[in-house]
Amino acid sequence: PRPPRREALSLQEFLETEMTEFEIRRFFVSLVDQRTGPVQSLTGVPLASRLSMFLDSALLPALRDAQPYHFVSTEELLVEAEQKKAQEEAARLKREEEERLAQEAAADPKAKKGGGKDDKKAEAAAEQEAPEETDESPPPPPKVYFW
Repeated sequence: PRPPRREALSLQEFLETEMTEFEIRRFFVSLVDQRTGPVQSLTGVPLASRLSMFLDSALLPALRDAQPYHFVSTEELLVEAEQKKAQEEAARLKREEEERLAQEAAADPKAKKGGGKDDKKAEAAAEQEAPEETDESPPPPPKVYFW
């Protein structure tokens, strides 16, 4: 007799051909529950929210980019956080300096008396150099890494 032939079937092919939509949903809910259950930072987060985070941060980007999920190491996260903190600190210092200069200009009436062309040119140059301030939205929540 002939030995049984081993057939390789990818998980995606199996999910597409052998499972119904309901079974696929149950599969992902079960997967998320098993993988995120022991994660301390997700204690008390409803399963539906954990599933949404998994789909948004792991599964859908992997399918959209046609690349497998890339594990981000703790070191990479720390470097990213330090860079973000340094940028926020620089922006805060710049705002404080601008506020201080504005307060000094408002408090010193002699500084406003010049009114010449040089003052207007300096103001125009300062406006061009300074980027427009926009209302910054709050930072996104930290990424959750499932495995």
